[in-house]
Amino acid sequence: MLQSDTKVHKTVKCDYVMNEFITEFFASIVERSHQIDPDLIKPYRREIIDLFNVETFFQQSMLNLKEWQKIMKYFIDGKPDEIFEE
Repeated sequence: MLQSDTKVHKTVKCDYVMNEFITEFFASIVERSHQIDPDLIKPYRREIIDLFNVETFFQQSMLNLKEWQKIMKYFIDGKPDEIFEE
């Protein structure tokens, strides 16, 4: 039983670390694409909005939320008048 709990804990920890890595990677891609051309992220606006609206979104770590703060900044800066359009 204890061994099973340890495996679950390791899996959760691995998922947590992977989630942080992917979020940081995505934030850096958004930042760099925004520097090249702010319209590059426009085709992904729906997906970004959908991720932001998942009910468990704010249950992420502080690190992830800080990265999402960067993502949303570029998202809003790109087309502030279109934020509530979709």
